[in-house]
Amino acid sequence: SRQSIDSKMWNANKKSIKANHLPNLLDVAFQTLVVRRAFPNFRVTSWLMMPDKAKVWKAPSSDKRIKTDPPPTVADTQSLIKESVAVLLNVDELVEKALATNVTYPGSENGNTFQRVVEKWAQDMNGEDLSNDKFKHFPIGANCGSCEYRLIDDDIDKNSGFDVCWSKTTGLSKEELRSHPLVIDLFDTPKRTINNLISQKKYFLSNLEASDLQPQNEKNKKNSRVNIESPGEKISGSQRQWYQVLTARNATKNSTPQYILREESMKREMASWEYPLHFIDFETTSPAIPYYFGVSPYSVAAFQFSHHKMIRTDDGSVEVHHANEFLQTENGSNPNENFTKALFNAIGDVPTNGGTVFRWSAHENTVLSSLLSSSEISCLLSVEEHAALSALLNNGSHAMIDLCKLAQNYFYVDGSGGSSSIKKLLTPTMTVSSHLRDIYEKPSYNGKNFKDFQWFRRDTNGNIVDPYELLLQREDDSELSQNDRVAHGIAAAAAFHELQSNNHMDASERERLESSLLRYCEL
Repeated sequence: SRQSIDSKMWNANKKSIKANHLPNLLDVAFQTLVVRRAFPNFRVTSWLMMPDKAKVWKAPSSDKRIKTDPPPTVADTQSLIKESVAVLLNVDELVEKALATNVTYPGSENGNTFQRVVEKWAQDMNGEDLSNDKFKHFPIGANCGSCEYRLIDDDIDKNSGFDVCWSKTTGLSKEELRSHPLVIDLFDTPKRTINNLISQKKYFLSNLEASDLQPQNEKNKKNSRVNIESPGEKISGSQRQWYQVLTARNATKNSTPQYILREESMKREMASWEYPLHFIDFETTSPAIPYYFGVSPYSVAAFQFSHHKMIRTDDGSVEVHHANEFLQTENGSNPNENFTKALFNAIGDVPTNGGTVFRWSAHENTVLSSLLSSSEISCLLSVEEHAALSALLNNGSHAMIDLCKLAQNYFYVDGSGGSSSIKKLLTPTMTVSSHLRDIYEKPSYNGKNFKDFQWFRRDTNGNIVDPYELLLQREDDSELSQNDRVAHGIAAAAAFHELQSNNHMDASERERLESSLLRYCEL
């Protein structure tokens, strides 16, 4: 309801706005301030139209499209909104609080409200020369890690705002800034730590020592240097950062990329695995405006999965193949029920038949839990099927194993930037693994969507091509636009949205886009 949404934007006793809502409300507050300055004699009120998760999308009882002739009345518009999944929320009180909220940014003065900051920036910029050599540069710091103007692999002749700020502050050339990893690239590091390192003029990862990365609660302990440099059962966060430093140092020597594996710890984990091994990957979306009647905003739509299976043969070797896939893109047809049924049919009753199911990160567990809590799906599945899938959830008798967590605990590879994301690990792992090269450097991979495909390739400079980039270089379909070549999760959700909402797409276009989705999910 309107009241519940409003209350969720405030902290206790309406003393401040919750952090997750503040950016949107600062945006509205800025627009409100601009309109007030442009029309000082007007009374300006501010509203947000927001999805209401308490509502469900209903089939229209009649043609409810807005008529433009004559123009709709306020009552007409309010009636349409009331029947939709949206709610119209007056945010005047929230806007006043946002304008009076103290904001901080690199180089800011303490105690300045948002309204004062906007007014000051307007005064500073009106009539000022904004060329690179005269424009004010804000202090560099941890915030630069997310700078959208940073160029790394681009043509060195191109200029960037990041290079300008860092060159002015550090005296380093843009060639130096782009050729060596910076401290802002240190994985999962508190901003305070990075800012402290920058204040010591330790700009590059290769400048750091083990003592720079030691957690605060370990710095005063005897032999703290050993804690970070000596292997333990798991790779700690500070050790992962130290490995990044070593990677940066080795890169300056043009040494061969290396990897680190806590082999004994990994073997203990693997000892509990039971064949066959099932590897599942879900593609989902949670749109603010539902695609289907009877669904609330932000409800999950599970439209695709892939299922790879590894078996142990009689001679003790293992074989892996792309066993099953699911994709449902028909307009107006909620895929969740068919998705859940197809998933059970693919992996079977694991608690009864044996096997181990793997996922990467929490997404598959979250989605499956949401689907199994649905009354519609509970009615669709038999008691045995529902119990078998429920057993795969966290705390279930056969809970899925999170490969991302295993990688985080036991594996590091040069070139991953310290990350345990599958997309960050894939290419570096192929680089250091002769076994993977032997398998994938030949055009011999065959799956449901690939024939005689070569995953391990090098570019003209001898660098290994990211397999996800190969999905964008489809030689087999020149008619598929670059925007419709799916190579990451956001693109998959966008492709599904196009298939659901574009009523003018012909059959061949749909087939090409569906094929792109299937190829991505198989990888």
